[in-house]
Amino acid sequence: MQPANFIVALIRKSTANGIRWLGILNPDQRWWDFMVCPRLEHESIQELLGREVAWRLELDRNQFLIASTSQLHVNPIAENANPDSNSEVELIFNSVDIVRSSAIDQLDARDDCCWLSASELCAGVADDGTSINPQLTLWLNRWRIIQPWE
Repeated sequence: MQPANFIVALIRKSTANGIRWLGILNPDQRWWDFMVCPRLEHESIQELLGREVAWRLELDRNQFLIASTSQLHVNPIAENANPDSNSEVELIFNSVDIVRSSAIDQLDARDDCCWLSASELCAGVADDGTSINPQLTLWLNRWRIIQPWE
C-alpha cells in the first residue's frame, strides 16, 4: 500500500528579531496551525506548495520562495510502531519564505493569520493566549524542527 503523503508548509518571514512562522487559524478548533497539504501521486513538493500557498493565502507565486529540499521527511506511524494501524502516513516538512513586503502586508491584514515566534510554537501557546495545534507542537519538539531560540 502506498503511504499517504502530507506536506507541512513551514511558512516564514525574517525580521530584525529573528524568524517568525505563519500560523493559520483552524476555525473548527480555534487554534493556530501550519498549512498541511495532501500530496498527489507524482506531484513534486514545489508544484504542490506553489499551488496551495498561492491559492490558500491569495498570494502571487513571485511573492514567496519554496526550499528545494525538505527540512524533514518522517513516518510517524512507523516511529510509533503501532501494529494495529493499517494505514501509513509520511510527513514532509518544507520551508516557504515570504520574500515580498507586499505579501507580508497582505498576510498581516488577515484575521486568520498570525506570525508566531519559535518559542510560542514550541510552548504550544501564542502570546495572546491562543493555543497552537497540540499535534504540531508535539512534532516540532519531538523532531526539533524549530528550536525555541530561533
